[in-house]
Amino acid sequence: MQITKMIKKREEGQGLVEYALLLVLVAVVVIIILMLLGTQVVFTFARVIGGLNGDTIDDGAVFLAADQSVSGSAICTVTLTDIRFVAVDDGEPVTNESVTATILVNGVSGPSVTGTASNVGIVTAAGPVTASGSCPVKITMSYDD
Repeated sequence: MQITKMIKKREEGQGLVEYALLLVLVAVVVIIILMLLGTQVVFTFARVIGGLNGDTIDDGAVFLAADQSVSGSAICTVTLTDIRFVAVDDGEPVTNESVTATILVNGVSGPSVTGTASNVGIVTAAGPVTASGSCPVKITMSYDD
């Protein structure tokens, strides 16, 4: 009788190991899919951000984020550091190359920033870059290869 109980307990533990192995398999598959589709995920994210800002994303640059400080009341001065953007050429993000983009302040051409696009298309430029425009300031970017 005791041997039967011991065997039954061992079989219950087997189910837990099978679930753990299944979970590891699912995690590996998700990681592989993200590695293959990483650029497309970043590009889709950039298209959503650009669309919310009123940008068209066929060619150009999509401003993602930056650390910024703004001063002034009628005319604002904006200082940007750690600028992140996605450069787009022929509908695809630019990857693994040096990119120079122009910062537009309220639609007016301002300073340029240069950075290297990662393998998923995100460009980081250190800055600092200073630009001025009427308040409130809307920052967008342009990129021509």
